[in-house]
Amino acid sequence: MNPPKLRIRKKTKVPTKYQLNHKWRSDWKTVGVIEYNVSIGLFKILNGNIENDAQFASFLYKNLGPGIYSILAWKFGYSGFWSFLTLELYDDGYKRLQKSQTMEQREKWKASIQIKKLNKKILTTEPECKHQIQEEIDELKEEYDLNAEIENLLKKKRGPAPYLKTVMPIFKFHEYQSYNKDEYEEAEVDGLW
Repeated sequence: MNPPKLRIRKKTKVPTKYQLNHKWRSDWKTVGVIEYNVSIGLFKILNGNIENDAQFASFLYKNLGPGIYSILAWKFGYSGFWSFLTLELYDDGYKRLQKSQTMEQREKWKASIQIKKLNKKILTTEPECKHQIQEEIDELKEEYDLNAEIENLLKKKRGPAPYLKTVMPIFKFHEYQSYNKDEYEEAEVDGLW
């Protein structure tokens, strides 16, 4: 498995240029880059210590402090980059942020989920019913005129998988987890018996 290269950006508040309507705007400043050779020793799947997003958030908090961070990833053998994670880090925990979507994007996403369900249903139904289900799939694709876009949504790589496991529920507040083996404390059993 190829290691990813990660660019970490922090959301900052900066003054606008002319300040006619707004005094401040949000800007994403690059605060760090994790190169390919460093990410090999970072993620557990690549012989590192960090296994899930709570440990990765703890790593970011220890090195960069609190704030809102967006992490972009690249990988050898794949064109372009993808959104690895967007996190809001606090002193006592973190929260993974959802990507905001337009109404059209939500409808396309719902249509792609419906098509996935119908494709699974085709595999388990009798041959007579398969034709009817395939017609429903074709009607959905025609209705939204999304043939190419739905295929892209079904294939598009997003998120930190397979490098990080996700702590559930995804977009709720979670506490940090330790990622160093040295920080684990063993319980002592003196005087129990």
